[in-house]
Amino acid sequence: MSKLEKLQSYLPPIYDDVVQIQKLLETEAIEYEELDTNISVVEDDFFIETAKNTGLTRVEKIFNITVPIGATEEERRSVIKSVIRGIDKLSATVIKNISLAYQNGEVDVTFVPSNIVIKFISVVGVPTNIEELKNYLNKRKPAHLGVVYVIRYITIANVQTMTIEEIQNTKLDQFSPFI
Repeated sequence: MSKLEKLQSYLPPIYDDVVQIQKLLETEAIEYEELDTNISVVEDDFFIETAKNTGLTRVEKIFNITVPIGATEEERRSVIKSVIRGIDKLSATVIKNISLAYQNGEVDVTFVPSNIVIKFISVVGVPTNIEELKNYLNKRKPAHLGVVYVIRYITIANVQTMTIEEIQNTKLDQFSPFI
């Protein structure tokens, strides 16, 4: 049922033939449609997963987050989620939760003397948004601890078991860099 039909249903049938009333209802129906659309946009902005530019900007301002120029909405959402997840004391669980906010951010975290070792296990090659994760963890970690990032790559041993088609379909950033 359209807004116009709904508005017409509120009036007695005697008004069905009055042109002025019908024009008034048509105008009001357009305004109510626009109002419903605007209400949906505002509701979406209350949640990080559905927020658009305006809602994301508001949350970034609340948490004092500086957004890199050209960041997509998805990247901005990842940064916001990591900040919210990282409010607690820094621990292996908190680091895992923070990294899960990023795309392909599943990690194993271990603490070794004077280092935090973060091993990416959900993706082969350098994960997207790794620089934002590094920046955030550097701000949060104690100054006396270093961070070691372990990234999985395709090695020569892996290549020997792959078919030509698999090799051709594999992105170059997934292969182990030669240093």
